[in-house]
Amino acid sequence: MANTIPQSSVPVSSAAAATTAAGQVTLGSSTNTGRSVYLTGFTFQSSGATAAATITITASYIPVSGANINLGTWLYPITATATTLGNPLVINLIPPMQSAVPITGATNIGLGLPVGTILVSFTAAGAGATFAGISAWGYLL
Repeated sequence: MANTIPQSSVPVSSAAAATTAAGQVTLGSSTNTGRSVYLTGFTFQSSGATAAATITITASYIPVSGANINLGTWLYPITATATTLGNPLVINLIPPMQSAVPITGATNIGLGLPVGTILVSFTAAGAGATFAGISAWGYLL
């Protein structure tokens, strides 16, 4: 099965970078009302930090209310060698992960994010880290 997007869909992507802090990207926005979001993949890379650690990367969708709903979790170990860039983690999702609800145009009050969007987030690398970056891609249908 090829990793292709359906006819009449709209490709979306987002990227973010951090150093010692956590970060996140969101696919979809309140301007995409009525469309469903599909996450087809992401890539993550980080430098080492002062202490070895494991970064948790989580894909989730934003519901009408309450906390985001987990779609999947991946782990990325970093070394205790600050500034040394680790190998990239590349995840291609076949089939893609879908938000359980289409984008409504409303905002989840607790999270401040548009209902129906997909969030891909990562935990902090910690002191001494000089880079952590994530890119996610998918489509709206």
